[in-house]
Amino acid sequence: MKSIKTIIGVTLLMLGAIGFASCSQEDDDVVIQEKGNLLKIRTSVADSRGVITGTTFQQGDEIGICVTTVDGHDYTGNSQNIRATYTGSDWRLERDVELREDEAIVYAYYPYDAHATDSIDINLAPATTPEQTDYLYGNCQGVSLNNSTANIRFNHALARITLAVTKGVNDVGEGVVSAAKIVNGYYTFRVHPTGELVRLQGNSISIKGKMSVKTGEIVKINNPEDYISSFANLVIDESVQNIEFMIIPNGKKNAEGSLLIPLGGICAILTIDGKDYEISLPNVLRYEAGQQYTYPITVNRTSVSDPSVIREAVYMGFNGDDGKPLYWSVCNLGASTPEDYGGLYGWGDPTGENTSTNLNDYPSANPPADISGTEYDVVRAMWGNEWRMPSQREFRNLMNSCICEWATQKGISGFLFTSKSNGNKLFLPRTPERVGTEVEWYDLGSSPACDYWTSTLNAKTPERALCFLFAQDDDFLAISTGGYRYEGHPIRPVYSQP
Repeated sequence: MKSIKTIIGVTLLMLGAIGFASCSQEDDDVVIQEKGNLLKIRTSVADSRGVITGTTFQQGDEIGICVTTVDGHDYTGNSQNIRATYTGSDWRLERDVELREDEAIVYAYYPYDAHATDSIDINLAPATTPEQTDYLYGNCQGVSLNNSTANIRFNHALARITLAVTKGVNDVGEGVVSAAKIVNGYYTFRVHPTGELVRLQGNSISIKGKMSVKTGEIVKINNPEDYISSFANLVIDESVQNIEFMIIPNGKKNAEGSLLIPLGGICAILTIDGKDYEISLPNVLRYEAGQQYTYPITVNRTSVSDPSVIREAVYMGFNGDDGKPLYWSVCNLGASTPEDYGGLYGWGDPTGENTSTNLNDYPSANPPADISGTEYDVVRAMWGNEWRMPSQREFRNLMNSCICEWATQKGISGFLFTSKSNGNKLFLPRTPERVGTEVEWYDLGSSPACDYWTSTLNAKTPERALCFLFAQDDDFLAISTGGYRYEGHPIRPVYSQP
């Protein structure tokens, strides 16, 4: 089913996890039968990921059909795992199913497996092909002699990850991606009573599993060495190039109903210009069937042997000022980890190096009302492409869209934001401030606090620009009147998908 297979390539897709939407193939595929008491099939595919590679079947595609009584027994004595082939306009069953007045349940799955009984095997590790099959399942109840057409709506059994890769404007390499893969990350725990630290590979994803042909439920086969691999063979540029992976949903519940949390998270490994670059992807506790998860990655190497500045970002569940899904960098500008505070920059200084206390240098005596994405935006100057400073409204939406709490991460204090809509997390470390060349930490009253620049000028007091202020006491968050534009504060870059 070529149009339902996910093709590694350059297709531009909608960002974010997309919920269930419309059906797409509702007619022109009824089996033409001579007898009115024979089972007929009509299909549709749930467009649950928004814009996907395809939602219709192609001529020659094959599905498996199982027909049972309402109490689960074989309907005719020979109505299990019937092959049905799509002709381009209708489905042809390899053997007839004669219907009676008593009702039947018709189950269907894709792709057809001649050896299927209750389940089919899933293997998501293509060795030499860029294609991965999108497994589907569906059913129709109430089929009988008086209702002989089974209208089967297929659902996606897998989740999909998209790496939206962009070549930064200052990247020095050619940008040839020869391979890409998703791997399980590592986690560390301490063994008691010895105190030994043990490093193990996680179990967030697996390449193998078994899918029920009736319910679509997948039991994954865990192996710490398993990974999903795909060969891209593409050249990245300043436009978005998508590399896609089908993955087995995780985060199943146990018998008591508690969510079994996958361990270790996942990483992407891209082979660019012959060198491997590993990128830790923001952790998603539960990848759900039929959902789309997109991670924008900007390749911005200072040398072809330096893999340290591939940008990572996380979607926190809301759009930016431009109406597009907004992604937040996992690190501050100038930082190499989420816990580093990075650089301290004057507002409106695109060089990032000015330590003058003359307001006219930031950027002038009459600055614009907002510098996000302009020539005065140091994020755009340093990272290029679609990266920019966040506005005060976007910071306010971050507060309103998340559960916000003072936290400590790897020994560093700061604020942790957990999206109310998708559970993604973003950590902003506490930072000092700079005036001239003097750097110092400050408190709000007796509470540790810090400011992050927004791109928005203080309209009432233009000597200042608005800041995002947080403090430890009472988990205090606010958009403050801001600091003088010559003060040095951290910046958390954002990214809008083109």
